[in-house]
Amino acid sequence: MRRSSCVAAAVVMATVAATPAYADARLAKTTAHRVAVQVSDQTCSALQWCKGYEVVRAPRCRREHVRSVYCRVTFFTAARDRCGGVVSVSKTRRGRIDRGMAVPMDCSAAAAPS
Repeated sequence: MRRSSCVAAAVVMATVAATPAYADARLAKTTAHRVAVQVSDQTCSALQWCKGYEVVRAPRCRREHVRSVYCRVTFFTAARDRCGGVVSVSKTRRGRIDRGMAVPMDCSAAAAPS
């Protein structure tokens, strides 16, 4: 019985050490870039005028804080017009990743003033 309690305690200790509450506070640019690509893909598929996107490479993403990174995104229309956007990625103290996207509502050639 004594031995099983030691094993159970070791499992509990390993579980606590791996929880997000003890995660590294620094947000890596590679992680922010990966999230930016996912967010850009989801955003582009939701916008009727968007036919593609390009996210800057991870080293070109800009760090604002230890836990905040911004990656520039270029969205493309069917006419290959370009619209700029930005994805902000931040990491909470508990290790959760938050993200935000800034993109024009309509970048289609039809919406552009003539």
